[in-house]
Amino acid sequence: MKRSTTMNNGYIYSWEDGTDRGYSIGWNLKTLIQNGFDDYAPPERLDELLELIVQLVKESSKEWAGPITFNSFDNYILPFVEKEKPSKQGFFTLMEQFFQKISETESEVTISLDLVPRPDFEVTEKAQTILDAVNGVIADIYLSQMQRGGFEPYIAVNLYPETNWDSPALEKWLELSYQYGQPTYQNFITGTISPETLRPRNEKPDHEALHMRLGGAIGNSENQTVTGYACINLARIGSEAKDEKHFFTLLDEQVENASETLESQRKLVEARLDDENMPLTSQFIDNLDWSFSVIILVGMNEALETLIDAPLGHVAGKAVTYKVLEFLLRKIEDIQYRTGHLYSIESYPSERPGSALLSEYEAEEAFLTPATELKASHGDDLWDALEHQKKYHSMYTGGTLEQIYLEQGLSYNPELKLLIRRTIKNFGYNYLAITPRFSLCPEHGYIKGEEETCPICGKETETYTRIDQKLTPVSSLSEPLKEAYRQRVYYDVKNE
Repeated sequence: MKRSTTMNNGYIYSWEDGTDRGYSIGWNLKTLIQNGFDDYAPPERLDELLELIVQLVKESSKEWAGPITFNSFDNYILPFVEKEKPSKQGFFTLMEQFFQKISETESEVTISLDLVPRPDFEVTEKAQTILDAVNGVIADIYLSQMQRGGFEPYIAVNLYPETNWDSPALEKWLELSYQYGQPTYQNFITGTISPETLRPRNEKPDHEALHMRLGGAIGNSENQTVTGYACINLARIGSEAKDEKHFFTLLDEQVENASETLESQRKLVEARLDDENMPLTSQFIDNLDWSFSVIILVGMNEALETLIDAPLGHVAGKAVTYKVLEFLLRKIEDIQYRTGHLYSIESYPSERPGSALLSEYEAEEAFLTPATELKASHGDDLWDALEHQKKYHSMYTGGTLEQIYLEQGLSYNPELKLLIRRTIKNFGYNYLAITPRFSLCPEHGYIKGEEETCPICGKETETYTRIDQKLTPVSSLSEPLKEAYRQRVYYDVKNE
């Protein structure tokens, strides 16, 4: 995927594919099951549905260059499983082959799982039992895959008020999170997002109001798209600003510049759809009414250190950060009203864009902190960090992720499940992840923490961390991202 190399002297990183493709899309499995696509007939069997999804992923890249999402995957395949009654081994083999084929497409695919029956599906007496079995098998496959360094498709687990926290399937997913950092969690219990918006929205959007873009940075609702994103470098603005008032003047200018770029990208995609040159997309959606242009932030902490000589963790930094987010929300309301197009303020992807932006000017910073997050070296007090960040996260209209950074993976026990439940209950983050350091040996697999060589065979290992919501080898990172990794202070989470 190509990216723009023109970054406005380090102020804005504009995602550009260089063609008239859009950025990301959430495909509607209901439409796929009912209609098929192109010359593919509607699937009658589970293997046909899975093969159809693989073909859809392959074809997607012609029209959408970035992340692809399939929501409620377990509930959509449930009727096929209930009808066919495959053996556990047969289902395991089928799903393992499906995951392998998805991985081989080299596309960014996210699959969300419900774990419980949802009211917008036909619910049968055996639905929960089947969902438990389906998720148990998928978790086993995912474990085997991650041990070998395979992390796609990415998994997001949807948490609802009806979620059974004692479910063996959920226990498996939580155990994997504390080992590998996958899956991530989408919070429909106490978050500001609504499960109804997972499904296609048929009404026209009100452009005088802000709308939540569901799915996080690498996800989307069904039939929801992102035509492009622009990442604004707040640190660059902070270094140029004479005072706080001047900072907001410069910020306003850069938001306008970002909007111009995003509108141009949208016009390209819109023209292509209107000219019937997006045949795949047009089988699912008629227009781009629910397509978002996304403005992402990077470097708020560094901006504050220059502007007011205080980090984001300081009370003075916290106050200015609120002002910035409030200003941006009002600003995109105005842009929506003027353009008639939806906008969203988000925090990811900002790490790779931030690294690229630093190369465009003589920056004093070694790296840029994502969005309005605390700096990597802030401290090890988890509850302090969760309390500090919760208000900011509630102000974004999409694309956030609160991460619990761990120095190494933890052996799962009920207390760790309680940590997730308390975080969801008390802080209301829409998107939550455990991010442990871990290493992989090519022969022996998983190793807790950062180890340069395997303690069993002595072979060189690969250590992983999360960058822009994707698990990534540390060795592949740019120098700014490696420096952020080196400075990271991990949270003190007891595992007793």
